[in-house]
Amino acid sequence: MDKKFIKNILEQNHAQLIILSILTITAYIPTFFWMIDRWTLADTYYSHGLLILLISIFIVWQERKKLNKLKIKPSNFGWIFFISGISIHIVSALWQVYFSSGFSLILVLLGLLLLFLGKDYLTRLLFPICFLIFMIPLPLVSLADVSFRLKILASKASVAIVNSLGVTAAREGSVIQTKHSYLILEDSCSGINSL
Repeated sequence: MDKKFIKNILEQNHAQLIILSILTITAYIPTFFWMIDRWTLADTYYSHGLLILLISIFIVWQERKKLNKLKIKPSNFGWIFFISGISIHIVSALWQVYFSSGFSLILVLLGLLLLFLGKDYLTRLLFPICFLIFMIPLPLVSLADVSFRLKILASKASVAIVNSLGVTAAREGSVIQTKHSYLILEDSCSGINSL
């Protein structure tokens, strides 16, 4: 961003911006640690999380010249997004459901953007902010469910293909049996990494 752009923001709402930013970052520290932990696990499906964040930052950086030309027109409608996001975060933090807390962060960012910069900036930055949704890890329970369903789908498709080739095969759960052998489809064969 340009120094002139940052100076304009700070001049207009200096104290509010600093206070809300510090409070927001502080409130989301456990969520940030949870996301980083999930991104860096050995068998994670979310190793792309940090890359999503960097891509969003890069998109904003590419838009910097267009953003500098926009007028800052703060909108109080930002409070709707901000308060909704913070409310979801508080409930999520109390129940330690970091997944929904991660999604509430998107609402909070949209709210802050409207509060301090306005609708024109929101329109320009909506994609990079909403793109951040892909960095938020799904709950492990839902991943297990999706993985199981994909594994069953893969085993059904495999049996259909093998049978169409003239080899008799039967499926029981995720186990494929032929006349002389059997094959067990594991979670890594479910295809969830390809999604």
